[in-house]
Amino acid sequence: MAGDIPKTMRTSGHIFTLIIMQSIIVLLFALFARYDPKTAQKSAHSVEAGSAKIRDTYPMFQDVHVMIFLGIGFLMTFLRKYSLSAVSLNLLCAALVIEVFILVSGFFHLQCETPEVDFLSPNCTTSSWPYIDVNVGTMVSADFATAAFLISFCVVLG
Repeated sequence: MAGDIPKTMRTSGHIFTLIIMQSIIVLLFALFARYDPKTAQKSAHSVEAGSAKIRDTYPMFQDVHVMIFLGIGFLMTFLRKYSLSAVSLNLLCAALVIEVFILVSGFFHLQCETPEVDFLSPNCTTSSWPYIDVNVGTMVSADFATAAFLISFCVVLG
């Protein structure tokens, strides 16, 4: 049975899996994710509040992001067996974990535009489409989840 499939197809099956997984993630992001409307509004007060929030939290996000993508990737280059592929494998795993964390965390904290509860109606609630709000706080949380995953990954490889 294995002789019927060309060797290149047997060794590159993970590529098709990643393409399908990324397609599903893009579809879920298109259906459920949006920028947080509280930080995306265009008024004088929201611009001042948004720039203050970004000024306070963005440096922390940037530091954690650099640690995830560069620090752990180059730390893994010292492993003899994985030295050539450590940075690319780290980038791939980190990108997937960040995307998956935003979706999974967002499904536990959905935001509705107009939630209305009516206990007399048969379906009990009517609401608009639920959204996953993406903001700097969500991205920092996703980076910390990615750090936990990559540190566990390094422990397994080491």
